[in-house]
Amino acid sequence: MSSAGAAITGRLEETSLFDLCHLLLPRKGCLQLERPESQRAKVWLSTGVVLDAQVRSLVGYDAFMEIARWHVGNFKFLTGVELPEPAIEQPYNKLALDAALYVDLWNNLSVWNVNEQTVISRYGYRASKEHEVFVTQEVVLAWNSLHGPLPVEAVMEAICEQEFTRLDALNAVHHLLALGVVRPEAAQHKPQPRVVAAPGTPTPAPVPIPTPRPVVAPQATPAVPVPRAVPASPNAPGTPTPRPVPAVPKVAVARPAVPPPAAPGTSA
Repeated sequence: MSSAGAAITGRLEETSLFDLCHLLLPRKGCLQLERPESQRAKVWLSTGVVLDAQVRSLVGYDAFMEIARWHVGNFKFLTGVELPEPAIEQPYNKLALDAALYVDLWNNLSVWNVNEQTVISRYGYRASKEHEVFVTQEVVLAWNSLHGPLPVEAVMEAICEQEFTRLDALNAVHHLLALGVVRPEAAQHKPQPRVVAAPGTPTPAPVPIPTPRPVVAPQATPAVPVPRAVPASPNAPGTPTPRPVPAVPKVAVARPAVPPPAAPGTSA
């Protein structure tokens, strides 16, 4: 992030919209953002308040929700610009919490392999009044009024036409996906069309399927008995005759006779 005179510039990869607003909120000016695909957005700030936001055809609260998803691009904050009339009624703390929830909901759509361009359609039945526990009846009516499969972005725009915010619409899409009322087109099982050959086209010969050879289990090899070692006979030819060991004569050792002890009172 660099500062040149009254302008502050930088890259979104190094920060986020929440950090920028927290840093620039005490000032007055316009935060301009641009993505690599030349998509531009603006957020006007004035002494602790987010006045307005603009991206594509969205303005105010919904525009700020969408800009919060940007994580790549450049930004520039300009002071001394003309400020618009306030279009966002929520204080910044409430606005930042809603934007954080909005970003999390978009990230969690990956559970169903869904993004803003994924086509979704009804599956099995229509949304009914029982779903008011999760979404309001107006959202149910808005969804039931749609015809044919539509991308998630188009579904959200249709719900927003009933005076709902993008956060409400995205939350409704989440609940409808969780309830199984809608599913991505790729997740629905479609019958494969039969290919009809033109008249006069020869029927291709069936490809023979080779018969698998039977697998024979290997037989166990019988154990070969190991011959026992037989000691050689002493009389076998070629066996050396053991030499006799001479007997050692026993020598008697004479022990001297020991006289018995004398009786008491007797002289030797």
